[in-house]
This record gives sequence, C-alpha cells and structure tokens, in this order.
Amino acid sequence: MRDAILKDWSMATAASLALYVTGFALPVLTLPTTLIYPLPAVFLAFGRGFFCSLTSTLLASLLAGGALLGSYGITCFFMFGLPGVLIGYIADKCEKSGSLLVASASVGFACKLAGGLILYSFFGFNLLAPGAAELEGYLNYFGVPADPAVTRAIVDRAILLVPYNMIFFSTVESVVCLLLTSAIQKKRTGEAFFVLPPFSEWAFPKNILFTLVVGFICARMAKGREDLYLLRLMGANLSELSRTILAVQGLSCACFFMERFGVPKPFRIAVIISTPFISLLGSIWVTVGLTDIGFNVRDKIGRILR
Repeated sequence: MRDAILKDWSMATAASLALYVTGFALPVLTLPTTLIYPLPAVFLAFGRGFFCSLTSTLLASLLAGGALLGSYGITCFFMFGLPGVLIGYIADKCEKSGSLLVASASVGFACKLAGGLILYSFFGFNLLAPGAAELEGYLNYFGVPADPAVTRAIVDRAILLVPYNMIFFSTVESVVCLLLTSAIQKKRTGEAFFVLPPFSEWAFPKNILFTLVVGFICARMAKGREDLYLLRLMGANLSELSRTILAVQGLSCACFFMERFGVPKPFRIAVIISTPFISLLGSIWVTVGLTDIGFNVRDKIGRILR
C-alpha cells in the first residue's frame, strides 16, 4: 500500500512540474496547460488524501520556482496547486456534482485572489489590475481600435472585469479537472464521481435574477461617478457574470428545442462554438435564458411537444 501511495505521489509531482515548465517555456501552450495545472493535485487529493497532495504540489512549485523563477513557483502553488488540492479534497467529501462544481470554482477563485494579493505584496505584480499602458500597447500593436478614446475605454473595461475573468477561468478549470479526474477514476474503479447532465438540461436557479438586479442597480448608481469605483466594480462584474449565466441557460434551452425538432448534432455544436464569437447570438441567448428562468419555458412547451 505504501509503495502504491509513493508511486502516485511521485507521478503526480513529476506531472505537475512538467506542466509548470511546459507552460512557462512554451507560450503557445500556456493557456491549455493552465487549465490542467491543478489536475495532478486534484487526482492525488481525491485518491490519497489532503496532505499527500499538498506535499506533492508544494515540492513541484518549489522546484519550478528554483529552476525558472521564484515568483512563478509562488504563482503555481497558490493559483493552481493549492486549488487542485482543495478541489480534490472536496470531491472526496461531496456527493452531488452541482454542489461540487460550485464549491470547486469558489475555492479556485479564492486561491487565485489570495495568490494575486501575495504576489503584489512581495513582488509588486498587480495581477488584479493589469497595467493600462501594456494593454493599450497590445491593442495598438494589432491596430484595433485606432481611436485612442475607444482604446482607453476597452482597457478600462478589461481592468474592471478582472474579477469576472478570474471567476470564469476558475469555473472552466474546475470543470476540466473534475471531468478528467472522474474519467481516470472511472477507468480504475468503473464508477465516475462527477457527472454533468446533458447540456440541453442545464438550468440555473431563479435567484440568479437577484444577482442581475443588484449588478444593474450598482452600475446605474455608479454611472459617471469616478469616486464610486467599488460600486462600478461590483456592477460591472455582477452584470457580466449574470449575462454569462443567462447566455448559457438560453443556449441550453435552444439546444433542448433543437433536439426535440431533430436538428442535426453537428449544427447544434456549431451554434455552441460560434456563440462566444458572435455578439448578436450572445444577446439572443441572454434574452432566451432570462425568459426560460422566469417562466420555465422548457417545461411548459416541452409538455405540449410530447
């Protein structure tokens, strides 16, 4: 038994270190690898316990920091390793997939927030408010947009939505790592612990509308008031978060009816993939999602179509 634990610990540590080095050395792979940075820690914590996973990810982070950059090691531990340890620990205790996803995304966001604050305190890296000059230079490099005023507005908006982006990334990261860990566990034991319902059945609780209302009120109160930055921050991020959830609900509702009417699966997949890149589609799904949450459209019309 001890040999099996040591083998899993060694493999997880080596896998974490390999991912950290790959993401650092090959920028083209940075984004896809960051989504699975926590995976070895999640799997080890789920199968072998909290402290076994914690020591593994701590060693991998220290080695990455020593070989590459000290601040990078701290980033890897607090923003990816520690969330993986906690997600794996929660997965071992939580039986419901929905509750597990919410808890995992929450601890992932909390760890990333803590990591950002620690990096700022010790190294001066402010990940929670990226440099406006760097963002403007990036936009100007690609020539979009040409108007300095528009560029500045885009930069201000991007800085304002950093918390939303952290929440979104933490959620996607949690889903990816939980699905992969569950798939590995299923191969080992024949039973998956994390199973999401079909996308056409996804539905969010009605209390999400409260978040939308609060975001709208905060945004309206802070409109044109530079001194009310906290309200602007809350309004922008709550509104964007609500919009994303409503868009997912609306797209799920659309897929539900497309399935009922026999729309080919490749077309449904194309609609899902194209939605983030077509703003009009996003706005349509937000409206559909709001209607579905408010009036339970799927159940009412679904009964008629049966």
